[in-house]
Amino acid sequence: MKGNAYIRYARGGLRLSYTYRYTADYFDAAAAAVGLSNLADVEAFGTHDLTAIYNWGDFTVAGTVNNLTDEDPPGVYLPQNYDPYTHSGFGRMYKLQLTYHFGSGN
Repeated sequence: MKGNAYIRYARGGLRLSYTYRYTADYFDAAAAAVGLSNLADVEAFGTHDLTAIYNWGDFTVAGTVNNLTDEDPPGVYLPQNYDPYTHSGFGRMYKLQLTYHFGSGN
């Protein structure tokens, strides 16, 4: 089971967004089949993401922090030591975006 929950706020040119991404625990039959019972029960995993966007006419600045608390994904029986189909192994990531719109008519 996977799910996302979010809260968004906007006032004037400012927009804020908080997202919680959750993956429930699950059983890894491949790990159990080779006798790695410590990796067969994959733990639940959740991350917190924050985004802020501000507009000044034709100019926009946006900043995002994904995986705010820098959570490591649970270990699994795969070469990467995490499940890339279910979790992200990147840890905390920052993104800054600056945009200017030319010829918007303002």
